[in-house]
Amino acid sequence: MFLSDPDKLPNNLKDLMNHDSIGEWEIQQAVYAKGYYPADTLIQDMDSEFVQGWIIGFWPKVVELIQQIRDNQAVPFD
Repeated sequence: MFLSDPDKLPNNLKDLMNHDSIGEWEIQQAVYAKGYYPADTLIQDMDSEFVQGWIIGFWPKVVELIQQIRDNQAVPFD
């Protein structure tokens, strides 16, 4: 798994990610789930208007979607 160069991510996005304990891979999966970019597209390679307008602009919804993805990937121990 490859990740973006941290210096190429907007500081406001890094702050949101740190605050909510969200990894880049999880954002990639949310973006892919919505059909915007292929699953392996680095955030640094996404259009900056998309990053600002959709990822950051709808951050609470993005976090909600990531939580749904996390819940669906949970492996039961039964």
